[in-house]
Amino acid sequence: MSYQVLARKWRPKFFRDVKGQEHITRTLINSIKNDKIAHAYLLTGTRGIGKTTIARIFAKAIKCQNLSQAGEPCLECESCRDIDSGQSLDYLEIDGASNNSVDDIRDLIENVQYLPAKGRYKVYVIDEVHMLSVNAFNALLKTLEEPPEHVIFIFATTDPQKLIGTVLSRCQRFDFKNSSTEETVNLIKEIAKSEGIEFESPSIAYELAKQGKGSFRDSLSLLDQVVSLSESKTITEESLLLSLGIAKTKSVNKTVESILNKDKDQLLSVYNDVLRENIDLKIFVLQVLDKFYYLITNIDSKGNFSEDFELDEATLNNVSYIEVLWIYEMLSKDLEWAIASMDAEKACSFVMIKACLREDIIEQNNSKLKKKDKEKPSLKMTHTNTTNATQKQVERKETREHINSDEDQKKEKAELSQEQDKSWEGFIKYLYQHHKSLAINLERGNLINSSQLNSSEPDLDIAFSSDCKIFYDFLNDDLHKQELKKSIANFFNSDEQKVKVRFQILDDVEKEKTNFMSSVEIEQEQQRKESDKQRENILNNKYIVEAEKLFNTKIEKVILNKES
Repeated sequence: MSYQVLARKWRPKFFRDVKGQEHITRTLINSIKNDKIAHAYLLTGTRGIGKTTIARIFAKAIKCQNLSQAGEPCLECESCRDIDSGQSLDYLEIDGASNNSVDDIRDLIENVQYLPAKGRYKVYVIDEVHMLSVNAFNALLKTLEEPPEHVIFIFATTDPQKLIGTVLSRCQRFDFKNSSTEETVNLIKEIAKSEGIEFESPSIAYELAKQGKGSFRDSLSLLDQVVSLSESKTITEESLLLSLGIAKTKSVNKTVESILNKDKDQLLSVYNDVLRENIDLKIFVLQVLDKFYYLITNIDSKGNFSEDFELDEATLNNVSYIEVLWIYEMLSKDLEWAIASMDAEKACSFVMIKACLREDIIEQNNSKLKKKDKEKPSLKMTHTNTTNATQKQVERKETREHINSDEDQKKEKAELSQEQDKSWEGFIKYLYQHHKSLAINLERGNLINSSQLNSSEPDLDIAFSSDCKIFYDFLNDDLHKQELKKSIANFFNSDEQKVKVRFQILDDVEKEKTNFMSSVEIEQEQQRKESDKQRENILNNKYIVEAEKLFNTKIEKVILNKES
């Protein structure tokens, strides 16, 4: 038999063998046991975490002639063997990326009408279903909504956002979780043990799991790749590094130690060695950041590092936890732009040198802040003797005699200024400060009699145009009307009980006859006139006139700066 890659050889055959997706396997097993099988399922998640694998196990389970009490397929009956060998007429796997046209879906719909050759169900698995065209989806909708009783659809996708809502609403959706690093490491070790593969150090399995980025299949493919490079069944760090194109652990540790020790020369030496080995710069800086991250996350309550990081103990003892946090934050931010810069190699070295010189940079910044503080006028009280203190007390007593008269003068000035602004416009401004919602609605109308405005018994008629009835209704509400009366009484220094306010709606004829304009319209008209005046001044400017003559042209439009 030809060689099978590890990802295929160790593909789970039972629900119990599936790692990290217990919430899905349990649901599917229960649906089989209770005979509550839906007509359409949608499996979503990143690549290589078991979507198609679970679809196959589920198909075998519902087609199995000797289903176990645990809901697992037997793998020995004719239906199970046919599905495993790809010879089943009732199980069809379709690649959505290469069979995405309307004609492909029409062929599928025609096939759906035929009864299964064996058993109760025909199962159609469409992988990467998001690659189907919109027209293909539309052709499938009717069958998906009301499929024959013997048909089950299982859709698998890595990008469910691309599916149309009408498809999503017709399926039971299962979201697959990414595998954790711990789960992937355990799986790699388990398979390696069964295959007789040994690791030179435990960190190799961890590195393979980390590079897999949450995908079981990707991690096993990397393991296959490293095994192929190794001359024996023992995987060394060197074969791992050569196969994956990552930096040596020693180089990463030396880089981290150089930054922690503020040793710029050693840092540049290690960094240049890494570049000469043609390591991808992005991978290298991610390894360095990863090392700092695990320094941060593995510190105990006493400030001691709880794991052996293969770093110099004296280096770890001489650096504080807060300092490591600062380094990680600075590197993660600055290395991002460094990688994207025009010369990434020089930019990354600059960022790491900056981390080495952090103490000098912080000290220089602090000295600048201190210098600025010294230049600011001092607010500190100087020490005085008892004689000066006594003298100040005497001065306070003399000053206190004039306080009352000064306060009276201030009150009079405030009252005078308020009296000068006791107009309808002044009241609108006052209302904006104290009751904005009333002001916004009130300025959509206007006062149509002002004779009783400043009297001790204000009697006001406020009108609104017919298209502003919504503001009229708001203010005519009893609660809002009472609040408005209270505000009028406060502003005009009158008795609230004697304030009278009436609202009315003016139709178009009355509005035109009285030339009525709301407060907002008056303000807009004033602004328009001011703008027209500014434009006229600009067009009449002698330099503008000369420019028009010089270029034999005419300025048609002047745009004013709103901020001016």
